[in-house]
Order: sequence, then C-alpha cells, then structure tokens
Amino acid sequence: MVDDDAKSTDSIPEYTYAEESNREQTRRGVEVDGKIETCNLVLIEPYKRVMSHGGYDKKGRAIMVFAACHLPDGHHPDHEEILDHLFLWIMHQLDGLVTDDYVLVYLHGGALSKNLPGVLWMKRCYGQIERRFKKDLKQLIILHPTFWVKMTVNMTRPFISHKFYEKIVFVNHIDALRELVPGDRIEFPELVLEVDKKVPRSDVTGRYKVDESEAGLLATSKSAVNLDAPMTSATAVVPDDGAAVTQSV
Repeated sequence: MVDDDAKSTDSIPEYTYAEESNREQTRRGVEVDGKIETCNLVLIEPYKRVMSHGGYDKKGRAIMVFAACHLPDGHHPDHEEILDHLFLWIMHQLDGLVTDDYVLVYLHGGALSKNLPGVLWMKRCYGQIERRFKKDLKQLIILHPTFWVKMTVNMTRPFISHKFYEKIVFVNHIDALRELVPGDRIEFPELVLEVDKKVPRSDVTGRYKVDESEAGLLATSKSAVNLDAPMTSATAVVPDDGAAVTQSV
C-alpha cells in the first residue's frame, strides 16, 4: 500500500491555466539532434537580438543575421549556460524562418573575444545542427573579421567540411557586404556602425575567401596582435568575375 506522502511526491504536478500559460511563455521545446530540448526564454531574453531576419537576396534566399555584439559578457557566471540556450533559440528561429536556401551574415564588429564561445563549444553545437541547415546554407558572410575570427575559423578545420569552408566569405566593410546581399532590411547595431566608420576603404572590393586570407593570418601570427582589432587587408580579394587580385598584407 502506497502512503499519501509517496503518492503526492510521485504524482504529476497540476498547473492552473495561468501557470501553464506562463510556462509556455518562458519555455520553448526545440528539437535538436533528434531530441526535444527545453529553451529557457527568460534566461536569454536580454540576448535575443543576437539573431534576426534580414530580408531576402536577389535569388529569393532568406538572409539571417547574427550580431555577435549582443552576446552575453564572458564574465557572466552563467555565460556558457546562456550560450547553450541561445543556440536552442537560434535553431528555433531557423526552423521557423528558413524553409529553403539561405544566407547567414555574421556581424563581428563590436564583439570582444572574451564574450565569444570556444572552439569545443562550437564543435559540439555544429554536430547538433540538422543536416538540412548545413546543406541549405549557401553563403556565410563574415563582416569585420578580426585576427581572433580568422584564427578560430582555421581551428575549426578538423570538424568542418571543405564544402562548408567554400561558403565562407570575409568582408571588411558594410559597402562590400551590400555588394553581396541587400542591406536595406539588415539592422546594423550601433557598435557595428562605429567599427565600420574606422575601417579604411583602401581595399576597394573588401572581400575574400578563407584560403586567400591564410597567408596574412600566418604572417600576422608571428608577432603580437590585438585579437579584437579588425583586419582590413588580405593576400587576395575576390572581385565579381572571381579572379583573384593580389593585395598587400
């Protein structure tokens, strides 16, 4: 015979309509890697601006925008937990907004390396992303890349496919970004605009592929560098006709 204490402990909790509605507003079930994970919406509320919809490009592909300056402070005691729930939120956003091919624009300006996730965290999350999101991503455009960004991209080579690397394009300033995707519906944070004002326009095209930046990255890594300072030149840029043009490092 089960006593009353045990019965009350094992019973399914009952919620009022108001309590159930509140739970739905503060929690969101997200399917990741074949399992339903719970996203804490209250925890990530201050950081939801990290992901937004930037309209569509000329080919009708959705433009998703990730603004790294909205990431939580790296010294926050719950930093990694917030990142985990932000990842779930981003997966939820992609699932609701992306039905076909899409472009991801990563705005790095204004972000500090101490606030960004580590390579092991990226590896774990990359393994949990549905194949269709990897396959349907047609271009990853990184605006205002720093030494830290390029170093991190190179460190992800062991677990990122070559096909994925071919989709990555670095752009030094917003003018160059607008040559690739329409910028009228992209909401650039003030921190990104401030960084953009300081970037010289000597590199007219201002965009280049990952492999074409490696020589500059290796040369720079031999001396002390500011991880958060924008890198405004590369060994090569890629004009519209696809021909590489030599550029000073």
